[in-house]
Amino acid sequence: MAVLQLAGWKDLKSALITEWPVLIIDETDHSYTITCSSAVADAVLERIQNFFKENAIREMFASTATVGMATVVNNYLKSEMLAVCDDFAACNVSVTMVVDDATKGSGFEVRGTIHGLENAVKRMQGLLAKVIEREKMIVRPGMPQYLQSPRGQESMRSIEAKHQAYIGEVVENVAVRPVTVSPTEGPEERMTVMVAKKFVIKLVVGDITEYRVDAIVNAANTSLDHAGGVARSIVDKGMTDSFFCMLCCLRSLSFSF
Repeated sequence: MAVLQLAGWKDLKSALITEWPVLIIDETDHSYTITCSSAVADAVLERIQNFFKENAIREMFASTATVGMATVVNNYLKSEMLAVCDDFAACNVSVTMVVDDATKGSGFEVRGTIHGLENAVKRMQGLLAKVIEREKMIVRPGMPQYLQSPRGQESMRSIEAKHQAYIGEVVENVAVRPVTVSPTEGPEERMTVMVAKKFVIKLVVGDITEYRVDAIVNAANTSLDHAGGVARSIVDKGMTDSFFCMLCCLRSLSFSF
């Protein structure tokens, strides 16, 4: 029994043997044997039973609504978790993260003796209360595929570390569902603006790959990753129609007239 390994148990044995010299206590890893006169047996047994009752290790569960909340506390509030265990060290408190248990769900298993267990659980619940969760839906074409790619996973892990967060990815209907524009519709000019009587800027709605131009300049990103969105559509069109694309990766574009 774990209780037999406690320093308090050794102190109790010494005190009992000193108080009643006729007493002998032998123990193994899982049991103990008392040899004494019948006159003191009841008193000795009561002292030992009370000790075991007070020092037996119990468990309580501090649950969370989601895996993400438990993960944030476990990953980024580790020092505060250790402080809980240190503050209740005399009560043998320990804290273990649990993820998606079949019966308990997600949260923290708190173990300790009865004296400090409830307060330790309250402290853990206080840490969990510091975590908030928000849901964001991204409907951009190609985004599910990008999030599942190695580069997308790397980006999410970087964001998590930077902001001390947990990103729980939920992707529905991962199969590619291309957005098509009928060729008969064609790009539609919505607005034309003359700049300095020298340049013309047109606002056009439609498939950018169907518009007759010399080149398409796409900002993409600093790593020239064309996993989704407009960048992927341009590349796909270039591969199928031998369409020439000029791809420029710039943080900003400025024009001088």
